[in-house]
Amino acid sequence: MNDGSTRRSLLALAAAGAAGGLQATPADAAVKQDGTRAWFDRYIDAFNRSDFDTFGGYYADDIRFEGQGGSFSDRASVLDFYRNVKSRIDETLTVLGFTSAPDRISAELRTTLVAREDWPDFPTGAMRRGEQRESVNFVTYDIKDGKFVRIRSARFRPLPANDALEAERRLHAYMAAFNSSDYAALRGYYADDVRLVIGNGTELRGPQAIIDFYRDVKTSTRRTIKILRTFTSRSGISAELESEFLAVADAPDFTSGPMRKGDRLYINSFVVYDVVDGRYSQIRSAVFKRVWHRA
Repeated sequence: MNDGSTRRSLLALAAAGAAGGLQATPADAAVKQDGTRAWFDRYIDAFNRSDFDTFGGYYADDIRFEGQGGSFSDRASVLDFYRNVKSRIDETLTVLGFTSAPDRISAELRTTLVAREDWPDFPTGAMRRGEQRESVNFVTYDIKDGKFVRIRSARFRPLPANDALEAERRLHAYMAAFNSSDYAALRGYYADDVRLVIGNGTELRGPQAIIDFYRDVKTSTRRTIKILRTFTSRSGISAELESEFLAVADAPDFTSGPMRKGDRLYINSFVVYDVVDGRYSQIRSAVFKRVWHRA
């Protein structure tokens, strides 16, 4: 091959590369993004959405993970840990600070945990259904070939609970359980010695008595409760509620008066919930207004 043909061949090869024949692979492109804020933000977003395939793709097979919930030495164990946690707790990460190098990230993260169920042996301390816990943590991520090979987390400080927000969130979760007749969930909101006084003066003591009462009411009516407004304090929460009762059968002995199938009753009431150790210890209700709509 003469010099002219050799030069033409090299130019052709260069042209092929420019046209896409020598383009970087997607894996190469991912590696080039190691340590950037955008790359890390995609990881955090996937984590918060519980997209295990995506955020798990950031972990090397032999990742070393040292966190407050445990220590693990491979990708499968880390994902199993998070699957267990996220099946029982809603965990959300918020990036407060970020510094990086090509092989390392240091992040300041706010972690927000909301328990979906009671978890007495949660690794960082027992949590009750509905409880919210926040902390600020410093986390370092070592990176190699586009993957996290080591993650280490240290708690900087817990954040004080927002009592008002926690009380509001608990009450809304309680009403959702009530409206869906989830009696097992309702029981978890009551203290063992809970006392309920309803608008007509009837007094009930203990979770089972309250649940039996509500179950009986719901055999003849469909009751839903709407929260109109709330007022909170350290010891409890007061609420203005609107209850709708729809008679699904004749109810001659209904507590607010006889109902025929199809009748509707709307009650505005003021309710005070006393809270001890995250559970309702006393509930007192007074009727403000009743409105009947007869079928």
